[in-house]
Amino acid sequence: MRQWRVGTFSMGLLLFCTGIGLLYAQFQPLPVVESIFKWWPVIFIILGIEVLLQSYLKKGEESKIKYDIFSILIIFFIVMTGMGLQLAGKVGLSSYIQENISAEQYNIEMDREIALDKDIQKVVIEVDSGPRLKVRTGSEDSIQCNTQAEIRAQSEAEARQVMQEKNKLNSRRNGNTLYLSLGLSAGGDCYNVAYSLILPERLAVELEHHDASLQITAGQIAGDWLIRGDGYLDITLAPQSNLELYAFTSQALPLKGNLNWTAPDGQPLKVQPQQVDGELTEIDEASVQAQAKLGTGRCKMTIIHQGNEIRVNQLP
Repeated sequence: MRQWRVGTFSMGLLLFCTGIGLLYAQFQPLPVVESIFKWWPVIFIILGIEVLLQSYLKKGEESKIKYDIFSILIIFFIVMTGMGLQLAGKVGLSSYIQENISAEQYNIEMDREIALDKDIQKVVIEVDSGPRLKVRTGSEDSIQCNTQAEIRAQSEAEARQVMQEKNKLNSRRNGNTLYLSLGLSAGGDCYNVAYSLILPERLAVELEHHDASLQITAGQIAGDWLIRGDGYLDITLAPQSNLELYAFTSQALPLKGNLNWTAPDGQPLKVQPQQVDGELTEIDEASVQAQAKLGTGRCKMTIIHQGNEIRVNQLP
């Protein structure tokens, strides 16, 4: 007795169409995805036609339709696939998949200049966690800010629009102090966010960088600096800098670079965690202090750090 497993023809046709669709998707990915989410109910129509045709054509005793375990599994697979596609369309997953398939990665830059009045003497900068930050000093009397990010979008125009909306560069003035907040964090459709600032040398600077990596290239600084954070810190100073540097850390962190750091009493810096009953004890916040003097030490640079590495170099 010849038997026919229900769903065999439907599964074969489904696999054939899927193979053709995947091959075509190598050249036109978006139309294929749209067609899958639009025409998936055809799977049930083909399955129903198969069952009806086999019931009509195989009426004899020698050939009959048999619902064995293999047929049931095939039908269950097709039904669950259809329900999954329907659910994906309802929750917006299909649109999300289509957008991500057609999206591209764009490297977007945005520049902004903040003019400073002559009576501005200090700038306070706060950076959200995540982005990289580079700071330079210059002779111009304005703040130059460059923002870079990799953004996934349908077009470059859309990527620039995302940058415009998310690049929250806020500034406000209070007396003779300018407050600057940088707020474009990585995540979502933005990656590898980086800021680059050029600050006037005459300004005093207070910089809070949290866990963002910070790289500073300073010229002839003419104001006091205060740097707080726990991200990687790399400072390069001009050859004839007149600075008194102080470093406070909550841990016995290595101070790397070519400066001659000393303890407050002028002795070479040797910081080791204390041992109590054979166990290392934690060091209180801001308990590790080091200092270094460049030139006459006319201005002060204070570093309050809570983790990661501190590297300070002076150019020859």
